[in-house]
Amino acid sequence: MERTNLMGGGYEIRWEEEVHGVKHASVVIPGGIAAGMEIPMPGCGLNAVVIRTATAYLICGIADITVCEELGDVAAVGNGTSLAMLLESPVRSVTSQAKALGAQEGMTGLDVLKIFV
Repeated sequence: MERTNLMGGGYEIRWEEEVHGVKHASVVIPGGIAAGMEIPMPGCGLNAVVIRTATAYLICGIADITVCEELGDVAAVGNGTSLAMLLESPVRSVTSQAKALGAQEGMTGLDVLKIFV
């Protein structure tokens, strides 16, 4: 697959494989690396997107932050149908566990991910 460094925006997306339309990538950011996935949703034609670190995740608006909170997850819900959009857009909500680490609503996904690695 292609290797993309988008806009020099402080991250690099290294595409690794695609299985049944699901794209897997390493997301390299200052301080660490995370696993990213773009999952096509068959009903709407858009992607569900998630970026996972060892202890936390940043996910698109398909997720319900209330459920993330109930599960005790360190999580943030952002906007976007691609990994790049999720990284560059403001985060809409974070769990209390994420807030305890310094993540806040309105931060970019990239800034939140830097806290999570």
